[in-house]
Amino acid sequence: MRTALLVIDAQASFAQRPNWRDVSNPDLVANIHRLVAAARSHGELVVWVFHSEPGTGGVFDPELGYVTPLPGLDPHADEPRLTKTSHNAFTTTNLQQLLTTRQIGQVRITGIQTERCCETTARSRPTSATTSTSSPMRPRRSRFPTRPRQQTATGMSYAPIHAHCRPMR
Repeated sequence: MRTALLVIDAQASFAQRPNWRDVSNPDLVANIHRLVAAARSHGELVVWVFHSEPGTGGVFDPELGYVTPLPGLDPHADEPRLTKTSHNAFTTTNLQQLLTTRQIGQVRITGIQTERCCETTARSRPTSATTSTSSPMRPRRSRFPTRPRQQTATGMSYAPIHAHCRPMR
């Protein structure tokens, strides 16, 4: 079974946000770099997915120049780069077509915002036209660069949810 690593939203846009230092893992680039290097060494496809909000004037507007890899991450020229405008990487890109034509049967995910774009992508993988079920998705919680939030905007604790999460090995 062929495998692909999706690197979702590992882009300079996030570093422009005022809360970046509070929510980012200091080992972010090193963690993602390590996963990308391992995928490449195993001959796996690495797909870079960037979030874009054209015309907004915000940090995700491509006109500002931040919809680029984080410094220290270096996509190879032969690795696909996709741009999405929704939370999941399937809705507004040709990701499913890319995975199907490359005969990818398993997908691993890393990136920024575990609880949003990475997780939504993992849940949103369409069923393949050639099989009755979608291919396995393997989010790597232990490798995501953002720290788990400790409470909701209303002050409710996330501790009960975090207690049930287990990193994949």
